[in-house]
Amino acid sequence: MVHKEDENAKNTKMKAIFLWKKHQRGYIVVNI
Repeated sequence: MVHKEDENAKNTKMKAIFLWKKHQRGYIVVNI
């Protein structure tokens, strides 16, 4: 079962991790 919301959440998480790694400060917090 794949929902659009789950796919969007996954993309958001990947973007958040990318930004976190890019800045290396950890001030970006994602609540999942």
